[in-house]
Amino acid sequence: MTIQGGDGAEIYALRNNDNLYSIAVIFGTTVANLMSINNLTTNNLIIDQKLIIP
Repeated sequence: MTIQGGDGAEIYALRNNDNLYSIAVIFGTTVANLMSINNLTTNNLIIDQKLIIP
């Protein structure tokens, strides 16, 4: 599920079986970009975790 943020960025709630690569492909960005903008240091994700989508 995505929610439009106040600054134009989307917020994505992680679902079962999501991973950074698949999310990056869906939204036309890179894993590195997702990790950077969300201050992630590992690929470990949690269901319902919110990610900012650039």
